[in-house]
Amino acid sequence: MIFVTVGTGSKGYDPLIRTMDDLAPNIAENIIAQTGHGIYAPKNIQHFKFAPSLTDYYNQASMVVTTGGVGTLFELLHLHKKILAVGNNDIPDKHQSEILDILSRRDYIVWCKNLADIKRCLDAMPSITLKKYIPPPCCIDKVIAQYLRAKGKWSV
Repeated sequence: MIFVTVGTGSKGYDPLIRTMDDLAPNIAENIIAQTGHGIYAPKNIQHFKFAPSLTDYYNQASMVVTTGGVGTLFELLHLHKKILAVGNNDIPDKHQSEILDILSRRDYIVWCKNLADIKRCLDAMPSITLKKYIPPPCCIDKVIAQYLRAKGKWSV
């Protein structure tokens, strides 16, 4: 199953949902989409707006097609899912492109920079091997403790 998610952005991302819906009749795998706040109602794929958790869908998916939402991307990276990401270029500050560029250059995801190329990207996904994401060590607790000790607010 291919799972498509557009997250919780205030406008959804109808262009991605519409494109996947148009491609669905020619794709062998079942497609399920989380459409969020979008207004387009798919005709060829199962869909829903929101769910309390998407983890079951992620776990069942052979691949996840998503936007560049950081929360979704890192949840998927921690689950070691195959990710095809399409940045939502309707977002004014283009922050999705920045994170997608970094993650794709490090071979953690496939970045489809142009929605018109998504069929080519989907076709290539089975033969692509992505790196397993290993989160860097988190030291924020040590930084906070050091700061508090310096301020005389904490001692251990």
